[in-house]
Amino acid sequence: MTGEPWRRTAQHCGEVAGDPDICCDGVGWDWLHVEVKANESFGLGTKALRDAYEQSERDAEKTGRYPVVLWKLNRKGWRLSWMISKDVLVTTSDIGEGLWYLSAMRENNNA
Repeated sequence: MTGEPWRRTAQHCGEVAGDPDICCDGVGWDWLHVEVKANESFGLGTKALRDAYEQSERDAEKTGRYPVVLWKLNRKGWRLSWMISKDVLVTTSDIGEGLWYLSAMRENNNA
């Protein structure tokens, strides 16, 4: 995704509440809470995607991270989704571009 190693966390075993599903040991990505889903019920505008985002949001609140959902359908590529306003969920199939956008958005908010 970023050229840096990402790994699954203990959360996928249900051991640590609030931890993201995956994290990056590289510098600069510890502010993201990544919820990972692979499910045929996902798609743009579906309840399943909205529910996954809300789960990411709840978990992210515990750690002060920014919630995102990395998801895919069977035999399809990965997609990244995040909220840019209260009611607008953005999704991209270009994960690198999405992460770049999120990083730039974060820098602008911290400036």
